[in-house]
Amino acid sequence: MSHANILKLLGSVCVVLAVSMMFPLLFALAEGEDRQVTAFTTAIALSGFFGGGLVLAFRGSRRRSSGREAILVMLLVWVIAPFFAALPLLVDGTFHHLNEAVFEATSGLTTTGATLLENLREQPRSILIWRSILQWMGGFATIVMAVAIFSATRFGDLPVHRLPIKISDDLPLSDRLLFVVKSLITTYLVITLLCFIVLWASGLPRFDAFCIALSTLSTGGFMTIDGSFSDYGSALSEIVLLIFMVMGALNFVLHTEALQGRFRFYKQEPEVIAFCVLILSLGILFFALSNGEGNSSRTFFSSFFNVASLMSTTGYGIGEGQPMANIPPVLILTVALVGGSALSTAGGLKLVRGILLIRQGVAELERLAHPHSVVRIRYGAKTVNPEIFNGLWIYFVVLTLALAGFSLALAGLGYDFLTSISAAAATLSNAGPIFEYATADALPFNEMSEAARWILSLSMIIGRVEILLILPIFDRLFWEG
Repeated sequence: MSHANILKLLGSVCVVLAVSMMFPLLFALAEGEDRQVTAFTTAIALSGFFGGGLVLAFRGSRRRSSGREAILVMLLVWVIAPFFAALPLLVDGTFHHLNEAVFEATSGLTTTGATLLENLREQPRSILIWRSILQWMGGFATIVMAVAIFSATRFGDLPVHRLPIKISDDLPLSDRLLFVVKSLITTYLVITLLCFIVLWASGLPRFDAFCIALSTLSTGGFMTIDGSFSDYGSALSEIVLLIFMVMGALNFVLHTEALQGRFRFYKQEPEVIAFCVLILSLGILFFALSNGEGNSSRTFFSSFFNVASLMSTTGYGIGEGQPMANIPPVLILTVALVGGSALSTAGGLKLVRGILLIRQGVAELERLAHPHSVVRIRYGAKTVNPEIFNGLWIYFVVLTLALAGFSLALAGLGYDFLTSISAAAATLSNAGPIFEYATADALPFNEMSEAARWILSLSMIIGRVEILLILPIFDRLFWEG
């Protein structure tokens, strides 16, 4: 295992953060936000110095990467990056305590969307832009790591549509990541730009459209106003948002193929079909549970919008009064925990895992009826390797244990059962805004204790990385190679 490779990559991440801070810095200069100018300048200097130093110190390191390095890099990036991303929020006085700034930055980078800020219209615009940029970068980093890191390990080998070009095993991890970035960045930029233009044209103010576009494609959920998305008062923008939330929750490799004219892969991918079926069926169920309140056509649309928001783990809500007020909390949390597609920016279990687990359950029932039969489980046109199911069940069990563990940790701090399990589920599924939909009268994140916020920050990180990639670090053999 090359420590030089790991440190070089961590340095590169810090440099990327420093460069990305230049955009809100320029905006702060244009808006005359003096405190934010100082804060971003300081953060750029610290992040750039630390990251640049590591990159220069280990610039000659180009050893072939191992699976262990890939796992450690992914874990360390999600743990360390929020501290550097939190610097502007801490230096400018937006937050006065480290745990608050790190919570907000972690929520941004993991695309969770849980926030401690109030009175968003009164917040400096450069800070609001920085939050959205963090979500946009975190969403892209999620896709890149899912493609590049998994190709370097034996974990997460799900039968989903991947990049058509094989990534060489001989490439160093830095080159592997760069290759995936070049393959997907055009798709990510084009869809983001399209989302911004259409949102702006649909009636949202330019600034809001820009921030919302960054947060929507990353399925993050940060907004520029308090309340629900209905408060923008633009029905057309809600339709636009519904479309782009769905796009954010689908496999981005499919979008890359589509930009090259190969649309057939959408209908060949079982996750896409399952996603559409679930939106339709759950949308009807949500409408039935709404008790016919308010305008029926408005309620009908909001039902499908809210389902798409939950499944994509974006967390936007629309509707009269409190969004999803008539939906049972357990249903809200379950839909969010299932999540979107693999190789998307959405959080949760991922649909492909749910599909495979259900099909294995059906196959086991067939074996009970016909013990000597050979039952093959197919996913699309592929026969699924039986070994994959071992990892699927381990993932499901560990995810369940993580949910129970974080819930118990919060309950141990004195929070009631519904608050504890809702907060744990919202952060573990990277769908922070659903916390207030599932627990309307619960204590908000900004009134929770410091210990609770550290616990929830860890929950966001665990939800963002693949749990199967965390387990090996507790094995002695992993460290011994």
